[in-house]
This record gives sequence, C-alpha cells and structure tokens, in this order.
Amino acid sequence: MIVSTIFINLHLYAITNIIYLNLIFMKKENLTPYEMGNKIAFHISIHNYLDNIITQFNLNIEDYCLTIDKLEFLRGYSDYLNLNFDFIADGLSNVNRSQDIRTFTIINALKEHINKKKCEIESKLTHEQKLQYLASYNDIEKEDILFIIENNLSFLKGTNNQKEQLLTDIQYDKLKTYTLNMIFDTIPNKFQEPIKININIGALRYTYYKIHKDIFGTVKILDKFITFLHSNFSNFSECETSTTKTKWSQIPKKYPF
Repeated sequence: MIVSTIFINLHLYAITNIIYLNLIFMKKENLTPYEMGNKIAFHISIHNYLDNIITQFNLNIEDYCLTIDKLEFLRGYSDYLNLNFDFIADGLSNVNRSQDIRTFTIINALKEHINKKKCEIESKLTHEQKLQYLASYNDIEKEDILFIIENNLSFLKGTNNQKEQLLTDIQYDKLKTYTLNMIFDTIPNKFQEPIKININIGALRYTYYKIHKDIFGTVKILDKFITFLHSNFSNFSECETSTTKTKWSQIPKKYPF
C-alpha cells in the first residue's frame, strides 16, 4: 500500500512538472530559444525519472521549427547543465550524499543525450546554416553584428568626391536594417525598388565583403550577400552575379571613392 502511494505521488509529481514546463513554453514568445533552453533546464526536477526528463526535453526542442532555433534551445539547456554540473561535482566528496550522486548521474545522462541530439540536428544543416550558427555560438550577438554593419556602412551617410549625397537618412537606416535582416534570414531585407548610389560597384561590393569577413570569415562566400547586393542596388544591373562573386574580395583602386 505504501509502495503504491509513493508510486502514485511520484507519477503525479512527474505529470505536474511536465504541465508546468509546458505552461512555461507557452510563454516563450518573450524569450529567445537560448533563454528558453536555460529556463527549462532550471526547472528540471531531480525527483523526476530520467526518461520523463528526456521525453520533455525532446518535446520542447521539437516545438521549434527552425533548425538554428533548435540548436539555440539546446545550447541554452546545455549551458545551464554545465554550470550546475561543476557545482554538483564539488559536493560529491561525501559519497553518502545520495541525492547529489543521483543528480550527478541524471545530469551526466542528460549531457550525453544532448550531445547525441546536437550531432543529429547539425547533420541536417547546410553549409550556410552552419556558418550562421557558428557566428551565434561564438557569442556574436545582434548588437555586435549591428556594430560591424554600421562601422562598414557609415561612409554612405556622407558624400562622394563630387559632393553628391550618397544616401538619405531614411535610406541609410533602412539599409542597415535590411542588411541585419539578411544576415539573420528575416524580412524585410530589400528596398521596394533597387536604389542607385553615386559610387562605383567595386566600393559597394568590397564594403559587403568586409561585413561578410568580420562575421562569417572568408572560407566560403554566402550567396545571400551577392543576392542582396544585386537586389538592392541598381548599380549592379549590368553586372552578372558570377562576376561579383569572382571579384568579391578584390580591393578597388580607390576605396571608398
């Protein structure tokens, strides 16, 4: 009778914990996938069965459609476990602390499961997605990327050698936003009609090469950068995308003018 009562209580506790975690997940619109993973991991109950914890983890991660978001959720979850793993390990000098040992075992098993899940998800990424995820994983946040964009585009707020205004304030602000959106694969990422800037295409191309280099490196050119230039600037109307790609890293004789 006592055993049955204990089992029922544990079962009810597990169900309550899953319902609670689902309620948290329903409010995820205000959290990034990374923050959500961190929060879910924080509410793990060591009184729950390992299978239940893993089942809940798998359900939570599948609620994200984008592969990148799945990986970010997984990273947030994993980071929290890693931080607490060290804390728990410090308390294991006393082997009689069975609760710590049980927690240690559960977290160890969870970390192993997460690593397998990570490999499984990463295998579905394209090369471009891997580069994008690498940028995110290396803590290049939107604020940092926006700084890189502004640092490279700021000269477009000025004039060329003929004292002609390059971009209006509105055009410049839109270009910054569209560039950021292009990098994160969101919209809008282009003007309604391509705009013409009074500088040569070499300067425009090289400017976006520098942004690409600062964020993604130079191992592989992301095609979306080339597409972005040709979609947004009429300067490229008579230039093939293949030519832009071939000359991608070529420094103009005069830069920026």
